Amino acid sequence: MSFELKKMKISEIGEVLTGKTPSSKESAIFKGKYLFITPRDMSINKYIRTTERTVSQKVIEKFKGVTFTGKSICVSCIGSDMGKVVFVDSDLPSLTNQQINTITNFNMNISPEYIYYKLKPLKAFFHQIAGGSTMPILNKSDFQNIELDIPPISIQTNIAAILSALDDKIELNNSINKILEEMAQALFKRWFIDFEFPNENGEPYKSSGGEFKECELGLIPKGWRVGSIGEVSDVNLESYSGKEKWNYINYLDTGNITRNRISNIQPLDCKLDKIPSRAKRKVNPNDIVISTVRPNQHHYGMIREPLENMLVSTGFAVITSNRNFPSDLLYLWLTQEDITQKLQSIAEGSTTTYPSIKPADIQTLKIPIPHDQILKELSSVIEAMHKKMWEIQKQNRVLTEIRDTLLPKLMSGEIRVPIDEQELTSINE
Repeated sequence: MSFELKKMKISEIGEVLTGKTPSSKESAIFKGKYLFITPRDMSINKYIRTTERTVSQKVIEKFKGVTFTGKSICVSCIGSDMGKVVFVDSDLPSLTNQQINTITNFNMNISPEYIYYKLKPLKAFFHQIAGGSTMPILNKSDFQNIELDIPPISIQTNIAAILSALDDKIELNNSINKILEEMAQALFKRWFIDFEFPNENGEPYKSSGGEFKECELGLIPKGWRVGSIGEVSDVNLESYSGKEKWNYINYLDTGNITRNRISNIQPLDCKLDKIPSRAKRKVNPNDIVISTVRPNQHHYGMIREPLENMLVSTGFAVITSNRNFPSDLLYLWLTQEDITQKLQSIAEGSTTTYPSIKPADIQTLKIPIPHDQILKELSSVIEAMHKKMWEIQKQNRVLTEIRDTLLPKLMSGEIRVPIDEQELTSINE
């Protein structure tokens, strides 16, 4: 049995809105509880729950005509960011900037989730039809006139349910990892920054009257010392040479890891694919990678289990902890927000095209070094959390691969979703 696909313009599927950017003259404008979505907030994840900036009630009232609530789909429609697609589902009004077209207030015979998955693979198509001589732009008029082949609502719902189940599991895993990361950071801060590690009686050291001494980092516990990152680690130990003649590589670029979450590792055939000139740095288990360009964009992470023939961009500093200092603790020290801001300040003072740091800038950073027992005890707990996070990341990569494989096959009808006889009858009537 078969069913007919109906061609529908996006304007027939739902209402299309193009956002606006409020003036920043008033300091209170970007302080509020309402999402202000820009392409920078749009990631590979389906849902968008938080944004870099929020706006006030006053802004929402002023731009009421282009705000939206409920199930909506945002599509970035300008420049290299064109084609990003995210799903918003909020009872509160949201606003985007003018670089985004949003579909909202969907037709009753349309599944918003289905339309999200229909638009998700169309990045190349959007670029193909975009206008603009120097900067490609897909304006509201052209966007809402795009025609999509739409199946009956029963088919839409079933396809969306299959793909959403995978995305919901990915989001749940991301939430678990976020909690684990927050727990690891909180424990590290309590022991390593606040110095409330257990003393010999199992009591918090600082609160129980532990002794301190003055140093260049301020007060540190007696028995601790100050060292440098260069003392406890090496940077950029190994680089790939073309003489090694690998048949393939697995390549990680700087933009594909953010706050320890890997979004993409490119498998490349050395004979068939163009290998990026920056694909040079080798990584070993538990190496830390930190982008040397714009440190405040948080392109860093720990590579616990590198893929075979894995290379990362020369835009990373690859940090290998030595045996005297555990990688997990070094990672947490290097990714503190005040360390990130310190590196960003150094980058902004550089004379390079983009704000950037040198590996030596990381190596000269100072770090408090406790006695071995404290390192061992804290490391065992943090390492267990980080291992769990890595396992969850690996699961998400498998789920993402399954979703991305199923999506075009479901949309094209190559794989038919299961529907019962009653649904088929209603579809064909």
